[in-house]
Amino acid sequence: MNIGTVLREQRLKLGLSITEAASRGGVTRSYLSMVETGQRAPNPEMLVRFTRALSIPVDVWLEPFINEERRCHRLVSLGGALYGAGDYVAARHALSRAYFLGRADGDGRYNSEIYLLLGRVRYAQEHYGLALRWFRRLARAVGHSSDRRLKAVTDYNLAQCMSKSGRELDALAKFDDAAGQFRSLRLWSEMGRTLLAKANVLIGRGMYHKSHEAYRRAAYLLRGKPFHGDALLGAAITTVAVEGPDAAVLRLYRIIGDDRLDTLVRAKASSNLAMTLRQLGRYKEAVQEVNAALVSRAMLPTRLVAAMLAESALCYVRMGDAESARRVLREYKAIPGVKDDQDIAAMRILARVLGDAPPNELVSKAVADEHGYRMSEALRILQEFPLRTRV
Repeated sequence: MNIGTVLREQRLKLGLSITEAASRGGVTRSYLSMVETGQRAPNPEMLVRFTRALSIPVDVWLEPFINEERRCHRLVSLGGALYGAGDYVAARHALSRAYFLGRADGDGRYNSEIYLLLGRVRYAQEHYGLALRWFRRLARAVGHSSDRRLKAVTDYNLAQCMSKSGRELDALAKFDDAAGQFRSLRLWSEMGRTLLAKANVLIGRGMYHKSHEAYRRAAYLLRGKPFHGDALLGAAITTVAVEGPDAAVLRLYRIIGDDRLDTLVRAKASSNLAMTLRQLGRYKEAVQEVNAALVSRAMLPTRLVAAMLAESALCYVRMGDAESARRVLREYKAIPGVKDDQDIAAMRILARVLGDAPPNELVSKAVADEHGYRMSEALRILQEFPLRTRV
């Protein structure tokens, strides 16, 4: 069964006329008619958009398209469109077919695109070792190429995989290579994203001064571009180590008050502001900041909501309000989904202080030994107030 027949059957199952389906899918009636009758092969990017608009499952049409298609570049285009749509399994299937088709006919013109996309798909699936293999193939493929931009992109992706595979020092060197190449090409946004990724590795290694400088440079280069808010947030967080918590508070307040930044960035700023205020002993302000941010909790990831509740519970204990701390602790325990290990450890300690049942989630001894962020505060509370708030 060819792809046109499949699309026609799916349209009829939905009870749509060809005019209605074309209108919903963003194509013309004549174009859809030619695709359904086999007079025209569907454009891969259009096919992904059209089927998503009509909620036609990918597994219904993907196999017919792949079995019918013999042109490598169209399979690569399909893989890229599916990757962009977040369907990584289907994207890998299409790209694997393109890879073996290219090997069979000896045409290596699209190898670089295939390697790049397969690496990105595997990275998105968090298979970093496999992603690194594809990016290494890409590096070999472009080694003698005159395409300087592709070489820079290759170094950037290699660095990302290395940083996720425990090879941070190698990653930092690759990020520098990529940033230098983007700078020579005057590709400022790409350079900004590279510096942002490098800063994230630096902060993970506790190199706060260097990460602060990288975040600031990234924020400058990404003005008005995606990830600008992330760079501003990173610069604000590292200000604590570079200029002190009071300076960080001012930067975080500016981010929260900037309506041009997206909700998630501003919520992350609120979470970090609450933690900084708590470190300054300004517990009531910290709780107010958390409560204001949680007004938009339906739009926030579970992990971030849980982190803000954990911060709030610690502040309530510091304020001597055990009842409010217990209420927030129970709210924290009721949140489903993935939570940060450090927050779980902190709330388990706090539950002991408050005489309440601990969260069901467990953490490893390695994490428990780190004593970082909220967990270290919970331990201090346990040491300072072992009996005061218990019931």
